[in-house]
Amino acid sequence: MKSIIGIVVIIAILLFATFVIHQINLSSEADKIEDYGQKIKIFDGTINTTIDGQGADTIVLLTGFGTASPRLDFEPLIRELDKKYTVITIEPFGYGLSSETNRERNLNNMAEEIHEVVKQLNLNRFILMGHSIAGLYSLAYINKYPGKATAFVGIDTSVPTQPWPGYNSAPLDFLAKAGVMRAFFKFFGDENLKTNQKHTVLNKST
Repeated sequence: MKSIIGIVVIIAILLFATFVIHQINLSSEADKIEDYGQKIKIFDGTINTTIDGQGADTIVLLTGFGTASPRLDFEPLIRELDKKYTVITIEPFGYGLSSETNRERNLNNMAEEIHEVVKQLNLNRFILMGHSIAGLYSLAYINKYPGKATAFVGIDTSVPTQPWPGYNSAPLDFLAKAGVMRAFFKFFGDENLKTNQKHTVLNKST
């Protein structure tokens, strides 16, 4: 029993230490984040969007799950697309420079949020492009608002038979907020990952 209590105490101390270090780093990093994009107020928060290129056809680009900064993550792709298209990148609630929300994260709500953003941007016809889980959000949008998207382009998209939205992200959310994920990548992440992290805007939810 003493050994068990000792292990629990050690784990609690380590979690407290990683949490404190994580919060200190977040505070320091917040001052280094450069603002970008256009903030659009919808429902109970604001969605950050960026517009690149001046093409006659518009692509609305949606990110996959867990991308800290969709705009920065997609930059190489955007640079290729904006030579011919107008590319609008939507950063969902909790991603990039968008605010958080109290709305449940499900397909219907995500479709509604996409619709509110494109409506405020006065987009009547556009190509919807989604990466990973955004493939499901895109299909939900197309089914809910037919006729708006002229085409759908999937980038390694998820499929309806995958276990989503039943996936429980609570354990990873806890580890992220406790600073464990930061410590893990600090000591065990490869050099490329560490380099990329320097250029990534941290998700405000972590």
